[in-house]
Amino acid sequence: MRNPRLLFDKVIDYSVEDLINLNVTGNILITRDANTPAGDPVVVNLSNLADVQALSRIVVENGATVVAGGGLASVGAIKNITVDGGTLELGGSVIAANVLRALLEIHG
Repeated sequence: MRNPRLLFDKVIDYSVEDLINLNVTGNILITRDANTPAGDPVVVNLSNLADVQALSRIVVENGATVVAGGGLASVGAIKNITVDGGTLELGGSVIAANVLRALLEIHG
């Protein structure tokens, strides 16, 4: 069986308060896994993103949490946000609601 981590250009499996510039092309996986430090709830704050280059997809899973608001409004390169067993907290002027509906997938 293939390693699902290989399908992502960047895996974030620890809490990050401030991702000012995220220069990643492709897909990002935000997850709690065996590499997550003990006791880390994996909360990633994307609110202050200033620059995202050709970011196709963000996947949030396994109890991880993504906080989005403010600066994320200018991110037009994100084509899909998938929440599968994780949490997406939206605040402020994240993105127009009609655009968000087209981007967001929520599973079980």
